Amino acid sequence: MLTNKEKELTSILASSCSTVLSNLRCACLCSIDINIFDLDLLKKISGENIDFFVLKKVKKAYLTLVYRKEELEKYINENSEINNLLAKCGYCSSCDINCYLLTLKERANLNSEFPHEIGCFLNYPICDVKGFIQNKGKNYRYSGLWKIYDNVEKGLYLQNLYNRCREEYIIAMNRCIPFHNIKFTEELLCQ
Repeated sequence: MLTNKEKELTSILASSCSTVLSNLRCACLCSIDINIFDLDLLKKISGENIDFFVLKKVKKAYLTLVYRKEELEKYINENSEINNLLAKCGYCSSCDINCYLLTLKERANLNSEFPHEIGCFLNYPICDVKGFIQNKGKNYRYSGLWKIYDNVEKGLYLQNLYNRCREEYIIAMNRCIPFHNIKFTEELLCQ
């Protein structure tokens, strides 16, 4: 039987982090109430190879990056457009993920406006991250999980895929299926 804290953390992970748990994305962002934040319990619930990095305290919650360390580091370092954008924002070029995360945390805590390059960490299409920065969040073609500026078809496909993944994890959670037993792929989710 799960404790109330376990139930709440499981619900947060299912609704906010399913795409990372299923390996569709290498990182996501979620807000976790300070009163239930428990790193050991989060790691137990989420399974292997999932890391948590608190970026910022916002009111009574921790804004937390949930990520797969190796995949995120590879994703950033092997994509020259992402690397170049992050370098323009003050990040060191081709460094390890810990350096990137510390810089992101520093920038997140500088002022009330969140650093828009966070989309690079969240696997948002780089054209949409650049579009958001250049247009200051305006002139987008579609708004959903993120604002789409360029390839609407691809953006909608990804957003629908991520929403379907979240739905499947919530169903699994309600059936008390441990997350590490859930094996979803893009192909399964699109059926």
